[in-house]
Amino acid sequence: MRRFMLVPFIAVAALFANNTPKDIADQDFKSSESRMETAIKKFNSDDYKKFLANLDDAYQKARSSWDYDDLLEQRKEVARLPKEAFNVSDKTVQEGDEKLLKIRNNALIEACLAMPSYPESASIRHMIFFSPSTAQKTALNYLYSLKQKFHGDGKTPLENVLINLDMEYWLKSLSLETEGLKSKMDPELLKERHLALDLERVEKMKDAALADPNTDEAKQIMEAYVVFPKHKEVLVEEDHLYRLAKGHVLPQNPLEEKAKEIMTAYLDSKDKLVRDHFQGKSNS
Repeated sequence: MRRFMLVPFIAVAALFANNTPKDIADQDFKSSESRMETAIKKFNSDDYKKFLANLDDAYQKARSSWDYDDLLEQRKEVARLPKEAFNVSDKTVQEGDEKLLKIRNNALIEACLAMPSYPESASIRHMIFFSPSTAQKTALNYLYSLKQKFHGDGKTPLENVLINLDMEYWLKSLSLETEGLKSKMDPELLKERHLALDLERVEKMKDAALADPNTDEAKQIMEAYVVFPKHKEVLVEEDHLYRLAKGHVLPQNPLEEKAKEIMTAYLDSKDKLVRDHFQGKSNS
């Protein structure tokens, strides 16, 4: 569970590194719809509003019957960890990984330029060219920092509302994942539903911020709300490429076949980087 809770912070740190090729512009590509743009359209549909309402009904029943007690205890344990526990990156490894990411991203861009007509090209492009401002990075870091907190840990009434919302949607996400495994739900449908949950979570947080707009927390949430879909698109595509490389999903076209090859090479190089670095430290 601790490892599960730490993943978002590792991902955010890695993706905020500047690994965008400088000699290629985003407008060099034909316009097409990304995975997140498709997800947002579905999120606003009646079918997904019904799905979210049904999931909320199930959540309220589970809370009233104390079904989440064990999970909440685990969340409380994570919240009591020292801040240093979430800083898991080694500087040397991080710098080496940034170099590997630049190599990977250049190779992906070349593949997209060679095969621009496939819809996956748009999602890969969004992933690589996402470059948040300093204010946006700070706001996203604040949004994700809520995952380290438990009921009552907030410094202000608004922050406690935000923590409670984060915990609610964390529990809903875990329940959805469990149900997806039990029912053998199509992986793409499960991913779409997780995205819908994430979008609803930040929507509820935005509403809470608007009710108390003059606080620092509200300003951070409003900034994060604007950039969140673009950032989530990066996380979704990174996950898709990882699953391609690991064989969890199959390539659907030549571009995905090439992306799998590139991502596999990147992951192999990163594994070697980490292995060599820590073996060297243990031998010194």
